[in-house]
Amino acid sequence: MAEAFKFGIPRESVPMLVEQFTKAVESNHITNFFPTLSIAQEFYRHCIDEAVVLVGIGLDASRLQSFKAQLSDDVNHGYGLIGRVEANIPVVGGGDVLGYEPLGFEATKFHSWLCHNTPTDAYKLFGIRPNGAGFIDSFDDAVRVTENLKATGAEPAIWEPWMVVQYGSRHSLR
Repeated sequence: MAEAFKFGIPRESVPMLVEQFTKAVESNHITNFFPTLSIAQEFYRHCIDEAVVLVGIGLDASRLQSFKAQLSDDVNHGYGLIGRVEANIPVVGGGDVLGYEPLGFEATKFHSWLCHNTPTDAYKLFGIRPNGAGFIDSFDDAVRVTENLKATGAEPAIWEPWMVVQYGSRHSLR
């Protein structure tokens, strides 16, 4: 209940949300992400906290070999994400693409390129700046930033440029 309270989820909604999420993940036993957009939207509908936004990420199919080649860079070898990536499930439409985010997956969580001084370096080296939402507009630019990040000492992780999509507004989902 304490975790739900952090998101402003009313106490009476928690059992229903837990039941829905549990049913949705029974087949794969992976619980570090919402298994479907509809489950995430149900959670989001119950969040009262206006700071919570609903986003999804997707990895371009051209990066699959790079992703797999880095599995040993993650202590858990991509556990919790590799199955999802290999399933090649497309990003659900209907959202707004915010841009690309170089992310490092390690021990079932992500590191952001913002944890490093990468935005400053990206501008100095490549003339690339984050857009108004804080992401990189171009996939090719995000690949360059990600490769540079890996080459210049980012922590061991599976670093890839992920497309970030925001789904709906609070008003459209209620």
